[in-house]
Amino acid sequence: MQKYLTYQAIDFAKDERFQVWVLSSSSDEDAFWNSFLRQYPEKKTEVAEARRMVLALGQPHPVVSESARVRIKQGIYQQIKEVSPPTAKRQINPYWIAASVLLVVAASVFLFIQLPQNKVLSTGYGEKKVVTLPDGSEITLKANSRLRYAKVWEKGSDREVWLEGEAFFHVNQQESQSDKKTRGSSNYTSFVVHADKGIDISVLGTEFNVSSRSEEAEVALKSGRVRLEFQQNQQARTLLMKPGDLVEIKHEDHQVLHKQIDIDDESAWKENMLVFDAITLAEVAQKLKYTYGVDIVFQNESLAERKFKGFMPSDNLEVLLDAFRDLYGIQIDRHENQIIFSTKPSADMIE
Repeated sequence: MQKYLTYQAIDFAKDERFQVWVLSSSSDEDAFWNSFLRQYPEKKTEVAEARRMVLALGQPHPVVSESARVRIKQGIYQQIKEVSPPTAKRQINPYWIAASVLLVVAASVFLFIQLPQNKVLSTGYGEKKVVTLPDGSEITLKANSRLRYAKVWEKGSDREVWLEGEAFFHVNQQESQSDKKTRGSSNYTSFVVHADKGIDISVLGTEFNVSSRSEEAEVALKSGRVRLEFQQNQQARTLLMKPGDLVEIKHEDHQVLHKQIDIDDESAWKENMLVFDAITLAEVAQKLKYTYGVDIVFQNESLAERKFKGFMPSDNLEVLLDAFRDLYGIQIDRHENQIIFSTKPSADMIE
């Protein structure tokens, strides 16, 4: 019981025993939590808020459902002999022209066949997909995102993907055949994620989350090693990340923030949850825009700057909006894809 004395609402809501008490009818749990509240009445507000979070999450709701890198075979054009420029005394045989055209066409067809073809996957608003890559690595693609990669990866070459949006990566260690012969069995091919604005994430076997949007990019590392390469003020920078690190790169003002976080919160969207760690409602609105394609308009600036900490279900927008309405006393009016947030003067808001 003592451990709960330091808990805030979000901690109670994430506690399995607390969830059992809220969502089931157990006399033992009733006795425990009622006794706890009698002994520590100062926790009633936190417990009440946590109950509302768990109940909102527990409601039944439906699950909502290329500059490609070109590699040209060496010597392909060696089959095409250069023809000396014609002179006034030399006649060009029309059959030569026809043969040259046919040869170029044949070479082009050969090139097309030899080039690795790309696979492109995308998700709509409110949708996510699980993708298995050619090396067995697994990617969970978040809503409103796009992933591109070659259908076939050659052994010994870098494994590359291009991401627009957000995804969680579980990368397999993949041993290079050339490394086996030259350096032993301890080396692996690199896995490289190319994000927007020239950001490259190079990794070995690891788990990490990448968000690449127009305003900023974020990389959060759960396990393994990551080398992050990007441009800051027209200078190339490299950061080595360790588990629990989050790096935020803001494109407009070139700010870079490097801090430690709870990685499970950062990737909670995989389990149909959105976790907000004391961010403004304006920042919450931006995340909802990317996930659901809705524009949230604030009636006044003070409402947009209010802070929110907690977690909500991410697979049903209406449940999430109901939770905001109940927790913060916000009046919410929806007109198709526009949602208006306004305050109720008489509402008893949670600070």
